[in-house]
Amino acid sequence: MKKRAFVFDLWNTLVVKEGKKETDLVAEYFDLPRNEVHEWIRISSVGKNGKEKYKVFESLCLENDLEFTKKDADFIDSLYDIYSKEVHWIDGAKELLKDLKKKGYIIGVLSNTTELSHSVIKQLGLDELADFVVLSCDVGYLKPDPRIFQIMLDKIGIESQEAFMIGDKITTDILGAKTVNMDTILFDPKIDNNKNKYNSSINGIVNKISNVIEFT
Repeated sequence: MKKRAFVFDLWNTLVVKEGKKETDLVAEYFDLPRNEVHEWIRISSVGKNGKEKYKVFESLCLENDLEFTKKDADFIDSLYDIYSKEVHWIDGAKELLKDLKKKGYIIGVLSNTTELSHSVIKQLGLDELADFVVLSCDVGYLKPDPRIFQIMLDKIGIESQEAFMIGDKITTDILGAKTVNMDTILFDPKIDNNKNKYNSSINGIVNKISNVIEFT
């Protein structure tokens, strides 16, 4: 079936953050184990908290007998500044989206993420290039749950066979998309060293995101 849309994962597929990630920054600030903070961040990714961006961190503090203070809220706010300075496009990604739009394709962004990504998407102008954005923190489902893929397909208004899903993770992006019968493209910058490690569930593999244009 002819493709009408390209749906992209966000982090490490279209954009990347240099330096420490949100989990590490929060764990260091509150002096808590990284694994524990990771679970709370994951909860935040499906929390549908809207503007209550402090809620998950207030709960994290409560769980660890810590008081969430104004200083802590200021730290959470500072994460936005940190990300604004350290986040940037993957090489070729912005140009790829522009080229796909010129060719008449619908662009979707589908991500497991906290609401912090809303500011990143706006900052980089991705909201102007993507026709539809579906984030786990807004809809309450994480990839590979088929429901989050179906939400994207319903928003676009197409059948699953009419879209490619492009991402860097096998379990969440590729196998998740397969549960709703989407064709898939894996983005792996190291593919030259790992040509034989993937199976036939992947329709295409690229080591440069710009090479996705070859599937049009």
